[in-house]
Amino acid sequence: MTLPTHLAIGGIIGAITGQPILAIAISALIDIDHLGIYYQHNILKSPRLFWQTITTTADPYGGQRGYLHSVFGFIVVATLSLIIMPIYALTLILSHLGHLTLDALDSADYWPLYPFKKINFRGPVGFFSKQEAAIFIVLLGINAIVWL
Repeated sequence: MTLPTHLAIGGIIGAITGQPILAIAISALIDIDHLGIYYQHNILKSPRLFWQTITTTADPYGGQRGYLHSVFGFIVVATLSLIIMPIYALTLILSHLGHLTLDALDSADYWPLYPFKKINFRGPVGFFSKQEAAIFIVLLGINAIVWL
């Protein structure tokens, strides 16, 4: 899913946990693992190539959704947050889980056991599509409800 959709799920989680800034930040920052692959393949140097890369379901580099998108990354983040920052752990865990759930729904490559790529999951929602826009609008509506 795209950044706006991740921000919207973060807003909902933040309203529920009472930590909106943290929830929104974590919901978006999980995608930081994309930057490693983008850097390795010089995608960050070309705005045109960067735009093409982030708006397609193709992952020709085989790792846009890396460690933070895997079950293993989730377990590490959840465990560390429970140990180091228990006050924020629920928000961190729910935000990370929300991000992973949205990414599992879209049609882009998703390896839940990354770096092991034997299982590649592609969800039913088109990436960067009208379907995703509809999900975003629904999430915005839920945000309006939970923030009232």
